[in-house]
Order: sequence, then C-alpha cells, then structure tokens
Amino acid sequence: MIHKKPYRYFVLTSLVLAIAYSYYKFFTDEYLTVNIYDTYYVISNFFLFEFLTVWFALCGLGYWILYRFKIRLINWITFAHFFLSSILVIVMVFPNYFRVIDNELNRISPNAIVYKYDENMIFVLAIILFITIQILYFINIFISTIRNRKSK
Repeated sequence: MIHKKPYRYFVLTSLVLAIAYSYYKFFTDEYLTVNIYDTYYVISNFFLFEFLTVWFALCGLGYWILYRFKIRLINWITFAHFFLSSILVIVMVFPNYFRVIDNELNRISPNAIVYKYDENMIFVLAIILFITIQILYFINIFISTIRNRKSK
C-alpha cells in the first residue's frame, strides 16, 4: 500500500510529529546533550521535532509531486526509506528508552545515573543513519524520473 501513495504516510507522520512538537513547545523544556570529545552540543527537543516535522512534510510533498506527474517509484526503496526513517525517528526522539543503566555504578553514586556505554552513542548513530537513509529518498526520485523519461 505504501508504494502507491507514499506521500500519505509521510504527511501522517509529519502530523504526528507536529502534535508532539506542540507538546514539547508548550509543556516541556527538555534538551538532549551530545558530547563529542570535548564539545557539548545541546539540542532542544523542540528543535528536533520542528526539524523532523518539516523534513517528513517535504518528503511527503516530493512523493506527492511524483504521484501527480505519474512517475512510478521503486517500491522497495520507498518502503525502506519510510520504514527505516520512522524507526530512526523513534530512536532519536526517545533516546532514554534505549539506554542500559549500570546499577552497580549507581550504588556508588546514587544521585547520578551511570550508563554502561557512552550515553550519546545511540543518539549519534541514529542521526548518522537517518542522514544516510535520506539518500535513498533522492536516489529513488532520481532513478524513477530517469526511468519514466526513458519509457516515454
């Protein structure tokens, strides 16, 4: 079903992210901190939701334009792009649920939550994979457009 009108799924995901975006804008003041060597990057959840909402809406718009011009997409690339992007968004938005707490170290310092690995590793990997997966979007559009022109 996603291969016929993928723009619907991207717009729906964008709307869900917009609802979460409004929640974070008005009710919370949470931040993600990413430590890369000696540099700390502080990313507001508000900004993260804003970026992801706009990106999914733009992907939906791109797929809608291809649909309007009757350009057939490559089904498996479209599915992989949507599925992997959605999984990585969940990992980026809720990184705390993918961390393993080291209880032994927490007994030594009860006021601090100590993780078994670098706490930013999953978030940084999710960002890198998300950017890499977005290349599928452009490959799909490029190859589908070329295939459509050759068939005419």
